[in-house]
Amino acid sequence: MSENVPLSSEQGKQQIDALMAKMSPEQQAEFKVALASDKPVHVHVDKEGKVVFGEAADAAAPPAATAAPENVTELKKEEPRKPNKMDQKRQQIFVDRIKRHMGNGLTQDQALQAVQREDYERMPVEKKLARLETMISQSFQRLGQEVMHLSQEHMAIGDAFDINYRSIQKMFIKLGLSAEDQKVLIEEAQKETIELRKKQVADMEMAELNQRRAEQEAAEQKRVEAEMAKPKNAVIDGGAQAAPEAGAAIPPEATVFGG
Repeated sequence: MSENVPLSSEQGKQQIDALMAKMSPEQQAEFKVALASDKPVHVHVDKEGKVVFGEAADAAAPPAATAAPENVTELKKEEPRKPNKMDQKRQQIFVDRIKRHMGNGLTQDQALQAVQREDYERMPVEKKLARLETMISQSFQRLGQEVMHLSQEHMAIGDAFDINYRSIQKMFIKLGLSAEDQKVLIEEAQKETIELRKKQVADMEMAELNQRRAEQEAAEQKRVEAEMAKPKNAVIDGGAQAAPEAGAAIPPEATVFGG
């Protein structure tokens, strides 16, 4: 049986997300272009989970008695509905709210954000929770798609390396270098690479250690210079001053012994 699903409906959005999660990046790009057109998009998913769309979907699904292909979902845009008087009134109220905020010195974007904040604050708690659940669900769906894309890219990179390695190995064999000799050379290169990495890590650690030592020595030097720069006749704890230097004048009222 075939199924017609509007793109703007919640069911249509969920089906689009589920279908794109099963597609390759190339298919996803083609699928987005097809959805952007005004023509309905036919999608077919076989028993193995493979997704085809467009004319390939109609060819992949066996026709039913009504000549409509079975197990095909038709995603199509809804015909734009003409706004009635209530829609026009809501639109006018929205425009008036924007103008009111702009009259207080806000830009159009700031006014729009202010209106959205007002609508959100007036929203019931249950609706806020439902909105939060939808956002979390969509975030997890996007995360799943990103993980799937990374997995596909990882497999593609692995296949590319494997193909390159196998082709190079075959070329060396044709040039007279056996697989055993290639294995020995690869092991030698692996050991050299490991030793090089160890040396790089050791050099990096030594450079960091030397930098820390230099910083500590500079801080100690500054501390010593600050101590030496203090005045020698500074007030000692308790309010007593340091003894006068040698050669200072003797007060006339002082008693002189031995004179």
